[in-house]
Amino acid sequence: MRVRGKIYLFAFTILLDYKSTHNFVSKELAEKVGLHPSYGIKFQVMLASGEKFTSLNKCAKVQIILQGIPLSVDFYLLPLERHEVVLGTQWLRTLGPILRDFSKLKMISKVVGNEVVLQGLRTPENKVINNL
Repeated sequence: MRVRGKIYLFAFTILLDYKSTHNFVSKELAEKVGLHPSYGIKFQVMLASGEKFTSLNKCAKVQIILQGIPLSVDFYLLPLERHEVVLGTQWLRTLGPILRDFSKLKMISKVVGNEVVLQGLRTPENKVINNL
């Protein structure tokens, strides 16, 4: 499910992805918003394409706003192509039980102790998405 988020005044798209083990931010967005990664943390990732990639950069405790909710999130830097930010199970598991309604693109859970409803972005009907 895709949602909108912000770092400082920069808005971007976030993919909430239970298939991703960790949280990732694109190198381009990290540079654009002025994130300062720590170097020397070697982290190997297998991308959906099966390609392996090693990240040496981590941005710790990044302050983001997710639909009005302030969060502090750790990210690994990756050359992401389709999304600027991916929140994976590293973040999702902090929410506890999650109720998802894919017909309405809604996710209901507790964020920072409060029940919230995250509303996903709809793909325009004239846009064809192909994962081949």
